[in-house]
Amino acid sequence: MSAPRTASKALRPKLAAERLGISVATFFRWSRCDETFPKLIRPTSRTTLIDVSELDAWLATKRGGRS
Repeated sequence: MSAPRTASKALRPKLAAERLGISVATFFRWSRCDETFPKLIRPTSRTTLIDVSELDAWLATKRGGRS
C-alpha cells in the first residue's frame, strides 16, 4: 500500500491578496515584478491559483522570519 497523498492547498488571487492585506491588482503586479514571489498555477486558461505553503514561506522571508 502506498501512503495517502496529501493535497497542497491553493488560493485564488482574491483570497491570497486578502491574506497579504493588499489589493488584487497589487497581487498580480507582485507576481509579475518580484522574481521571488511564488509562481502562479494555471490549471485552466480561466483559473489562477497560488500554493498556500509557498505564499506563507515567501511572506516569512519578506518579514525577516517574524510571525
